[in-house]
Amino acid sequence: MLDVKSDPSKSCLFTVGKDYKDQLTSLHFGDGNVSWSDSMKYLRIHFMSNERLKVDKCQFLRKFYASVSAIITHSKYVNEDVKLHLFESFSLPLLTYGLNVIHLSAGQ
Repeated sequence: MLDVKSDPSKSCLFTVGKDYKDQLTSLHFGDGNVSWSDSMKYLRIHFMSNERLKVDKCQFLRKFYASVSAIITHSKYVNEDVKLHLFESFSLPLLTYGLNVIHLSAGQ
């Protein structure tokens, strides 16, 4: 038998599907209750409850714009090739992280 302990305060319940808006009772687990949530974060990707699983793209874009702004601000007198390398090293991975598992529509 496995002796695994979980902290209910670090867990959440999440629904996806046509009944995602229904109010459901909390799940009693261990020493506390696990509550329902409209969104969750897993491996730095924010998911939102809806009829279909949605990914919050705002988090990716916010981090991307912050990294681009930081590079531009701190590299005024740096060669353009160096700036390009910095963008490819620090900013581009923020946009492409997790894209191989996320199915985006044409509008996204």
